[in-house]
Amino acid sequence: MIDSRCVDIRTERWRSGASKGPGQRKSPIMDPGNYAMQHVSRRFNGSPERAFEAWTDARLIKQWLDECGCDPSSVELVLGIGEAFHVTVQCAMGQVQYSGQFQHIDRNRRLVFWLADMRVPQQCSRVTVDFEWTGSPDCGQVTVSAVTPLREEWAADYLPRCWETLLDGLVKMLEKPAW
Repeated sequence: MIDSRCVDIRTERWRSGASKGPGQRKSPIMDPGNYAMQHVSRRFNGSPERAFEAWTDARLIKQWLDECGCDPSSVELVLGIGEAFHVTVQCAMGQVQYSGQFQHIDRNRRLVFWLADMRVPQQCSRVTVDFEWTGSPDCGQVTVSAVTPLREEWAADYLPRCWETLLDGLVKMLEKPAW
């Protein structure tokens, strides 16, 4: 069993309109304001294919959301570029609904999607999930990178913890013998 604890957590901040580096453009969906990019990675026993399946199968999404302490009451998705997904969970904040739309799918390697907490649907995050081998035949790594508008200062610290909790639940599920 490998140590799945944090491989990487970073938060970068910028104000829209400021240069974000070569090849990075402003999003047509995200409005002007302050943004943060969170990067959270976890290693797990298993293949990137298995992790990709866990992110793209409604039944499996429910399992790993349950592992991280959320009570998923509804998960609906159609895997395809431009297709939508909807997730409803009961957590410490009460019932929360999330909706999103897939923007890029590279099977077993990368998912890119818009994600909105329906309590503030105008604040979309752009999320990239990368699935990769770590060099060992039994060891994969999943990395979430999320660009999120920061309307409240507390969000810069809170959001990475949310992604950490989600990935911890995913790793717990992936490391079970059968699911």
